[in-house]
Amino acid sequence: MVNRTGSRAGPGPGAFPTSGHGLPGLAERVRLLHGEFQAGPDGPQHWQLAVRLPVRVSA
Repeated sequence: MVNRTGSRAGPGPGAFPTSGHGLPGLAERVRLLHGEFQAGPDGPQHWQLAVRLPVRVSA
């Protein structure tokens, strides 16, 4: 997933509420499922989040 970055996070009017567990919490859940997690800047105005989870096929 790729989003445009903005200035609406953090304290102040119109800011998005945060729990303080966002990306670290997601990374931990992905790790527990033996998946891959990557997050970071994708150019000057975008942020990328990529998650890959293994798929189990029942016999």
